[in-house]
Amino acid sequence: MPTNAPLELPAWHGPITRLARESIAAIRVIAAATAENLATERERVAESFRRGEPTVPVLLYRAVDHSARRDVLHRAAAAIENDGILGALYAERLLELDGEAALTAAVGTRLFGPLARRRFPARMEEADAIGRDREVLSTGPETTSDGTRGETLFTCILQRLQRHGVDVPIVFREDLSALAATGDERIYLARGRRLSALAARRTAVHEVDGHVLPRVRARDEALSLFAIGSAGGADEQEGAALFAEEQSGLLDGARAEELALRHRLVAAMRSGARFVDTVRSALADGVPNDDAVALAFRLHRGAGADGEGLGREAAYVPAFRRVLCAPPDERRTLARGQLSMETIGKLRNAGFLTH
Repeated sequence: MPTNAPLELPAWHGPITRLARESIAAIRVIAAATAENLATERERVAESFRRGEPTVPVLLYRAVDHSARRDVLHRAAAAIENDGILGALYAERLLELDGEAALTAAVGTRLFGPLARRRFPARMEEADAIGRDREVLSTGPETTSDGTRGETLFTCILQRLQRHGVDVPIVFREDLSALAATGDERIYLARGRRLSALAARRTAVHEVDGHVLPRVRARDEALSLFAIGSAGGADEQEGAALFAEEQSGLLDGARAEELALRHRLVAAMRSGARFVDTVRSALADGVPNDDAVALAFRLHRGAGADGEGLGREAAYVPAFRRVLCAPPDERRTLARGQLSMETIGKLRNAGFLTH
């Protein structure tokens, strides 16, 4: 049965959907793993590497205890997990949210790394899955992330939203590790960053086509799993966003190398590499000093005592490979919301997806 046709949903569908939505809004892993003093520490550490006297960051986190919510999530998952394929899939999502809640409580401690490793495993051999035989495109002139004139990241995103007829707020942030991020029904942009015109165009495609549009389309689906996401759905969406870059002809050799490097560095971090090791490895790969430091902050975010960070970047390359190899009808379903390829297959086999 197609999900845009009337569905006979279980009685728990509404309450479980509300619980998931409330939990998604409350459990914000990236926010919790972003240090309160990130901007000042990033500059201090970058300067130490410029002087040839590397130092490690001293970061301040605000842990969030979701113990009561985790109890509710566990009880709800246990109540529905044996109610057919839908019960199992919604229960898996609730337990994934429980795991993310554990991460928010562990930021800045040595418990964070092992929890993050289970959520975002990384194998070194996956790093080159995108392929290295890609043309390197001209980067074009340098631009900014937040400029309002010319071809900036802000104007590229705004134009792409307008092209698709989508109205989503754009919010500038000082503490963003990435150039841009999508969440909470809005797009966040880093303030005051320098980047190439090519990177601005590519990031606009990544955020709008890969993240915003599936979330907008999910609003029209009767099955709320499209909107609240399945287990692994957020990871698969990164693969879909990279596929959008590919389809737009913007995933070139330099971008492939960047993604492979991130994956290798996460895998090395999982094997014991510390913050300074990560920076030095990025520098040895030709990454400029300040960019290498910023990358290390991104990969090690949430870490305590110079240990393992979130390492969410390990999800990108394997997810892209899965999306690239998927049949066209599954990619079309992926563009309708935040589902993993595995979940799409299970829903299709159970008769919930027919197109």
